[in-house]
Amino acid sequence: MSIPNLEKCRATLKPFEAILAEIPRQALQAYQKDRLSKITNSGRVKSNNIWGYMIYYARKAFGDNSSFQFIDHYGTVSIVIDGIDHRLLFRLKKADKRGISRNIQTKLSDAYHDHDQRYIFPEIDPERIEIVYTLDNLGIKIDDVRVVARYGKQIAWSYSIIPKAKVIKSPVTSSIQRTTPDGRVRVRIAADLPKVKKKQGE
Repeated sequence: MSIPNLEKCRATLKPFEAILAEIPRQALQAYQKDRLSKITNSGRVKSNNIWGYMIYYARKAFGDNSSFQFIDHYGTVSIVIDGIDHRLLFRLKKADKRGISRNIQTKLSDAYHDHDQRYIFPEIDPERIEIVYTLDNLGIKIDDVRVVARYGKQIAWSYSIIPKAKVIKSPVTSSIQRTTPDGRVRVRIAADLPKVKKKQGE
C-alpha cells in the first residue's frame, strides 16, 4: 500500500474535524480535574491518562455512528471510519513539536507506519494515519491537533484541524507625523493633539 492519500483522508475526516479537534482538549481538562494529576508529575502517567480520556470522549462522540468502528487490540484502540469509497484507520496520540507520536518502539508500532505491509487488519486494510495533539511549553494547554501520515519515522504529510483564530483588529489610535528642525520624525498620537472646540450647535 502506498502512503495515505491526502485528499481522500481530508474528505473522509472533514465532517468530523471540529469534534476530533475538541477531544484532546476535553481529555486534558478531565485529567487536570482528576485527583491523580495532583499526586504525580510523571509524564507517562499523564500521557496515558489523557489517552484514556481521549478514547472515552471519542466513544462518547462517535460510538453510535455506524461509520465508526472502535477496535480494541493489544492494549490500544484503533478507530476505523468508513467514508465514501474510502476507509481510514487512525489512532489518537500525543506528539512532539514535529508531529511525531511518542510510542514505545515495538514491531506493532513500526508496522503501523509501514504502508508496505497490511498491519493487523488484513481483512479491511484501510489507510493508516494518526490524529495527534501537542502541548504548549508549560504542558497545560493544547497547542495543536494535527492529522499526520507517516512513512516509517518520516512525516509524509500533516495538517492542523484546530480552527483558525479570528483576527480581531484593535482600534488604531490616530496619529500625525511632523518633522522637527533637526530632521527627526515625531509622531503625535491623538491624545497629544490639541482639542478642537466644538462650535455651538454641533
